[in-house]
Amino acid sequence: MHAFDPTTIPENRTDDGAPAAGSAQRTLGHAISCVGVGRHSGVRVGLTLHPAPAGSGVRFKRSDRPGSATLRACPGNLVIADHALVLADEDGTRIAGVEHVSAALAMTGIDNAVIEVSGPELPAMDGSAQPFVFLIECAGALQQAEPRHPCPQPSPLELGRGQAMARIAPARDGRLTADITATPEAAYGPAVHTVALTPEALRQELAAARQPLTTTALEAAQERGLMRGVSLENTLLLDAAGPRNPGGLRFADEPARHANLLALGALALLGGLPAVQLVTRGASHALLARLMRQCGSGRPASVVTPALGALSANQFAGSQA
Repeated sequence: MHAFDPTTIPENRTDDGAPAAGSAQRTLGHAISCVGVGRHSGVRVGLTLHPAPAGSGVRFKRSDRPGSATLRACPGNLVIADHALVLADEDGTRIAGVEHVSAALAMTGIDNAVIEVSGPELPAMDGSAQPFVFLIECAGALQQAEPRHPCPQPSPLELGRGQAMARIAPARDGRLTADITATPEAAYGPAVHTVALTPEALRQELAAARQPLTTTALEAAQERGLMRGVSLENTLLLDAAGPRNPGGLRFADEPARHANLLALGALALLGGLPAVQLVTRGASHALLARLMRQCGSGRPASVVTPALGALSANQFAGSQA
């Protein structure tokens, strides 16, 4: 996992608070690693968070593909796919399941990092962003010489698919609102959650919310060859009797909070925390990817390929996926 050589960076350490636009950019204090199981592949995969130079942004690197370039975490590299936020580049390199790491970096105010992964999918860990927040806080943050630039403000935009909807618009006081009323997960607690778009509020309210999944949806996905790594250790598994996980829900509205966590992971690919209102109603990974693609490029999201739902099971398995 450590073939990648981190770039030398300044050594003036900051506190754990995330700076506002105009203050110094930040990277990790040192490299830090973890190992977990891929949610879809079921394969053990290693992940290392590396420091990166100022102005380089967040990038992913496949350590199992020697010589491959780093993959920039940005809307233009999003693939429209159900079940995960997926980044891909022109040479076919794919990284799936980036949403929780993306959210964790936004929550902790890290502008520049390289995330090295030993396979095509990030480890699910406990199903939330909290393990990645913990790793970042253990590594600490370093202040860099360049100032942080304001995140570009996207134009108002709304996309829908069936009953699902995602809407973004500039706002003085940024916030996320998730409504899961029309989803099966709504039966397990309050269906609407709103949170201020500040690092402190996001860490406190969203970081520990786990990915929810009904047993019915799990069975259907596994018939397609997906979600082979799902377990009670990395997913909030829900059946007719309620949560199957020991200890039950972490929050009364945990599924709704996770919907906001997913939205945050997508939003952070714009390059920070823009001052926006992002409202979702039953929005899937695919719908959020379409929204971010259009926000980031100004091109119609309908031109993105592969088509919705086209990500196949074999793209989560094998070192060349």
